[in-house]
Amino acid sequence: MTARDTQRVFKFGVVRDCVRRAVPHLNDDQVTELLEAAKAADGRALKELSLHLADHPEALISGESDCPPSMVRFTHALYDAGHTHIARPPCGGCGRIVTKLPSTGPQGRLCSNCAQLKYLGDCSRCGRPEVRIAARRPEGLICQRCYRVDPEVVEPCAQCGRVRQAAARMPDGAPLCYSCWQPPKHRCALCGTEDQAVVIDGDGPVCRSCYERFRRPQRLCSRCGKVGRISISPADGSGEICANCNRGPIKECAACGNIRACRQHGPDRAWTCGICRRAADVCARCQRLRPVQVRWPIGPVCATCYAAVLDTPGACGQCQATAPLVGRDEQGSPLCGPCCGLPAHTCRRCGRAGRRYADQVCARCVLEDRLNELLAPDNAVAEQLRPVYDAFLADPNPRGLIRWLARSPNARLLADLAARGEHISHESLDTLGPSRYEAYVRQMLVHTEVLSERDEDVERIPGWLEQRLLERPAEHASLVRPFVHWHLLRRARRRSLERRHPASAKNLLRRQASLALDLLSWLDEKQTSIGALSQQQLDEWIVSGGAQRGDIRSFIKWLQSRGLARSLSVAPRTSVEPSHFISEDERLDLLRKCLADESMPLDVRAAGALVLLFGTTLFRVENLTTAHITRRAEHTYLTIGSQPVLLPPRLAQLVERLPDVRRSRARLERAQPGTEWLFPGLNPGRPINRSHFEAKLVRHGISTRKARNAALISLAAELPSPVLADLFGLHISTAVRWAEFAKRDWADYVAQRADAQPSLETR
Repeated sequence: MTARDTQRVFKFGVVRDCVRRAVPHLNDDQVTELLEAAKAADGRALKELSLHLADHPEALISGESDCPPSMVRFTHALYDAGHTHIARPPCGGCGRIVTKLPSTGPQGRLCSNCAQLKYLGDCSRCGRPEVRIAARRPEGLICQRCYRVDPEVVEPCAQCGRVRQAAARMPDGAPLCYSCWQPPKHRCALCGTEDQAVVIDGDGPVCRSCYERFRRPQRLCSRCGKVGRISISPADGSGEICANCNRGPIKECAACGNIRACRQHGPDRAWTCGICRRAADVCARCQRLRPVQVRWPIGPVCATCYAAVLDTPGACGQCQATAPLVGRDEQGSPLCGPCCGLPAHTCRRCGRAGRRYADQVCARCVLEDRLNELLAPDNAVAEQLRPVYDAFLADPNPRGLIRWLARSPNARLLADLAARGEHISHESLDTLGPSRYEAYVRQMLVHTEVLSERDEDVERIPGWLEQRLLERPAEHASLVRPFVHWHLLRRARRRSLERRHPASAKNLLRRQASLALDLLSWLDEKQTSIGALSQQQLDEWIVSGGAQRGDIRSFIKWLQSRGLARSLSVAPRTSVEPSHFISEDERLDLLRKCLADESMPLDVRAAGALVLLFGTTLFRVENLTTAHITRRAEHTYLTIGSQPVLLPPRLAQLVERLPDVRRSRARLERAQPGTEWLFPGLNPGRPINRSHFEAKLVRHGISTRKARNAALISLAAELPSPVLADLFGLHISTAVRWAEFAKRDWADYVAQRADAQPSLETR
């Protein structure tokens, strides 16, 4: 063995001993593989690594930034191999953990961005002080901006001919500028789209959108206290900051003096905010001091007004053409672009006036192209999907729909269904398995009348049941499956057809099916069959699980009707008096706030006022449509129960404004317009989600249960039980219980009504 080999063995032994103290189970071959992955298995890299570990035996768990480059690569190799307790050295300047720390500073190794901060100076060409120095020239130091146009750097692009800095070179060595160079694209392993890969790991390349959604680590942020995507991760594992909080240090703008988040490094540098970096002026349309997007004949226009003018073309006062109005004549009449000497804002394909989306083409034409790619894989839209295609084209917000088509998993599922070329039905969608994407696409097809409407709360129970039965014994499935299909679902379908008002039974159905499965599993643990179940065992199981287990009564009766169980009884669940209330003063204060506070969302104000005033359930509120509103002369009525209820003027104004609220999300229109939901949800043709709506009300201080109980106790003290039931959709038994709870006896009212009725002799 030569002296060189002896030294290598000695250096390897030092590294191995330090590694085994941090990761005891690694053998020599595994350590060698890690060194080769870190490019530190021989030569100067191994020497630097062994010397550093000899002087700092705890370097693998301390995460010190003052280390050689081979130490940085080696810790990353250990971390990538699954040893996540290994501390990777962070940048000594910004604290980020990156693979490459090419430079050194007083605090240790520095990343590329922080390394450039060491080279701050005055540019000898443009004269800017305290800028990053990019190169040295005979006249002195030059900044990055001057370097990009330096004659020694720029050269003619082989494609466009412009003299620019080369971004890449063709195989023959010809340069390409940044505008002509196309970065390599890969097919994302998660979503399948062609895009630039952010991460390439064992599963394949991942695009930026999927990386932010699925692959970027999510941990507890030390600044906001929420679990989010970590942007800054120090080596010691503490002080991690999520992407939302990583907005740079707070500094004072040198121009306007406002305190804002600054992404520029350097504590001693003068900094100007983004608003001041762009020229600000008073907008000629909104009269606000804003950065100028464009200067038209009417004056400077901000970005918001620029989009508003182009999206709302009007009649020109001179040529009478419908176009964006960008100027005015001496009399103050609006003028279009050509009449002011400016080019027309029209689509080069369809000639429609307005804002263009890309390549001088309007958003409507771009949407049509994207729809053809999505729904017409064979250059022809299937006849069954033609209503969906027409509904998309009729959407009033094509820009939002373009973004939805590009990013939404629902759009990809719809494209997969169109690519199959098969007839789409409820049964074919059921084979996809229950998911929120399948539910959204199904509701979209129902809303556009491609599929017939059905009670999804009931019809989704079979798919949910099959998922629950996958890991259950066959004897459990042979009992629960017929109980759900032939008893629960049959009764639920019949009730949904008979009910005058909508009702959701999915929670009750799932609870009854789950209780049946829980009882069978409990009997297996007791080594007892369902036929040998005794009353004592049944009572023991019910008492051990709480009051909701009383819903097992339906399953027990079904078993007895088929001779599968003994004569057993389950005590009915006793109704308890309401115990959650707010005081009358609190109710009235909340009601006044809903009617008068313009800072609250309109849907929260309207729904909160209906619950606080009429005591109606949130389920009934969310299912209100425009058909429930009736206008007679100067009064507005809302049908909550069987009879219309006169609304107070302020509440009437809130309810009448609901259909006119601008929706920020794209929505599909029916081929034959009908009634609309007063509180529409995210799914096409469906009302707002109840749990989301209830949480929204709670955030504004309105607890629906307490508010409803307080309203009903007040109404029951003022109105007779029959009137209360008719007006607000309560069952007569429920209205009577509320009247009893309010300590009022309406016998006198009934007697007066009887006296007021004409007798048979007088008719």
